[in-house]
Amino acid sequence: KLSSAGTVMARYIGGVTINRDHAGTDKPTYQPVPAEKQRKALQSILSTYFQPDSFKFKPEFVSRLAKDRFETWGDQNIHVGQSVVRMQAGVLNTLLKDDVAQRIIDSPEKLAATEPTFSLGELYDGLQTAIWSELPANAEIPQMRRELQREYIKSMLPFLAPDTKSPGDAASLMRYQATQLKDQLDQAAKGQMSVEKRAHLQQCSQTLARALNPDILVVDSIQTVY
Repeated sequence: KLSSAGTVMARYIGGVTINRDHAGTDKPTYQPVPAEKQRKALQSILSTYFQPDSFKFKPEFVSRLAKDRFETWGDQNIHVGQSVVRMQAGVLNTLLKDDVAQRIIDSPEKLAATEPTFSLGELYDGLQTAIWSELPANAEIPQMRRELQREYIKSMLPFLAPDTKSPGDAASLMRYQATQLKDQLDQAAKGQMSVEKRAHLQQCSQTLARALNPDILVVDSIQTVY
């Protein structure tokens, strides 16, 4: 399954090999996955799961998908987009786990000073750049992509909470990413676009504003009725 493949690839990022050798060998017990392998795994995930054209289905294919009417009550439609987003969210949430962040943070401690390392900033920036690629391109955002972007925003919120349990570097980096993203959203909302895109950008910006400044009430407009 494609979802299983994503989970397997994600294990390379922040991955650590455990060597259970007998005493006296010169191999380290815990050895981080080489930085280049982690970068290749990340690029494979980004290109496979998080590009605008990663999932495209012919209408003649989707329109012929159906559930067994004798086994299913209620909605008979096959919601392909929802299935895709659930799979994408699964891969995304795997990459954004606190223990993955902690292993990446700890990796330099297990490596010689001359060995290359994979950073947490590379992971977070790579995900955000891929998932929000429509913003710098000033492109329309299809419905399936909007759902993925909402999942991304949702995944950021635990890092931004005042009482977050995430590692310190993970929380600070994600707050930096969220601030950058909000600025991009606000800038992108100034142009001409569909009402669906505008509503999406506005909602995401407001969600980030509340998360970044929980003590500030976010209000777009105030109307007084006499």
